[in-house]
Amino acid sequence: MAEQQRLYALYKAGKGNLAARPGYSNHQGGTAVDVATGGSYSSKAYKWLARNARQYGFVNDVRGEPWHWTYKR
Repeated sequence: MAEQQRLYALYKAGKGNLAARPGYSNHQGGTAVDVATGGSYSSKAYKWLARNARQYGFVNDVRGEPWHWTYKR
């Protein structure tokens, strides 16, 4: 929880990436993961995920975050 509080404080101060309020993150709830894709929609990792993740229940549903994948089943 402390890490989420830190990330949220940075976000609110305009110094960090989008972050959910502590206790409301889908990462904390176990339904989202960040995958090392090189931070690009053109990376091999992202392209593989874009082709295959849905069959395992994952979608890339945060605009501008190719690394963020949410479980939707």
